[in-house]
Amino acid sequence: LGNQFSPIFNVVGATTAWGLAANTNTNTTPTNVRSSGSINYSSPSISGFTIAVQGDGNSTNTGYSVTYAAGALTAAYGFNRASAGDQNAVGLAYDLGSAKLFLSSLSGYIGAKNKSATEVGVSVPFGAASLVASTSSSNATGVKTASNVGVKYDLSKRTQVYYLNTVNGYKSNTGASALAAGSVTNIIGVQHAF
Repeated sequence: LGNQFSPIFNVVGATTAWGLAANTNTNTTPTNVRSSGSINYSSPSISGFTIAVQGDGNSTNTGYSVTYAAGALTAAYGFNRASAGDQNAVGLAYDLGSAKLFLSSLSGYIGAKNKSATEVGVSVPFGAASLVASTSSSNATGVKTASNVGVKYDLSKRTQVYYLNTVNGYKSNTGASALAAGSVTNIIGVQHAF
C-alpha cells in the first residue's frame, strides 16, 4: 500500500546495469515509476517465477510483471497502463561470475507518440565495488543516446554509494534544461533499499 514502485520499473531495475539508482539518465526508465495510493502484490517465487501486480483506487495506473530468476539468469516482462499511455518492458540479465551482462528494452505509446528504447550494460565486481558501464538509445524526444560509466560501492547489503559519468550523444530538450550533444553530467548518489 502507498507510493510504490511500479512492476514495470522493477523489471527495468532488475535488467539494467545501474538498477534502480536514481538519475542514471537511461532512456529505458518507464513513464510510471511510482503510483500513489496503489496496492501491490508480489507472489512468492515458484520454480524461479514471480508475478507482481499493481493497481490504484482511481484505476489510472495499473500494471503487472512476470520475472524468472534462477541461477545466473534473470528474465522479466512488465506492462503498465497509465493516463499517459501504455508501456511494455522486457529485459535479461546474466551473471558470468566475473561480470554481469544486461539488456533491457522499453516500448509503448506515451501520449500520441510511440516510444522505444534499448539499453545494454555490464557490471564488473571488485570486492565491494563494481565498475559499471551502459549505453542506451531511444527514438523519443530528448536524449536520443546516452553512455554511462561509473562505479558502485556497497556500504552494506542494502546501501550503496555511486559515481556516474554520463555523455549525451544528442541535443536534448530546449530552453533552460537543454543539454548539448556531447555534454557531460557527473552524479554522486546514495541508494538504500528498504
